Amino acid sequence: MRGPQINHLVRIDSLWAAVSVDDDGTEGLIASLHNGTWLPLIAADETRLPFIIEQAEILAAAQGRLIRIIKLHSREEVRAIDGRQ
Repeated sequence: MRGPQINHLVRIDSLWAAVSVDDDGTEGLIASLHNGTWLPLIAADETRLPFIIEQAEILAAAQGRLIRIIKLHSREEVRAIDGRQ
């Protein structure tokens, strides 16, 4: 049995992410709360990037933090988990 076909990208080769930077330079992925659900600020295409940037700007101003938008280019498939059987 196959699940619904919900993906619209042919292949994800890049990801954009908002990361918070601490004073000592350490970084962490940030998330934003929407309707009771925490959503990590990541995007797999440039169409969603403006939303990520907008949310990062709001969080940076509210918390007085440095937030960087980064683009990750390298892809390594670690494992395929096939639930179609």
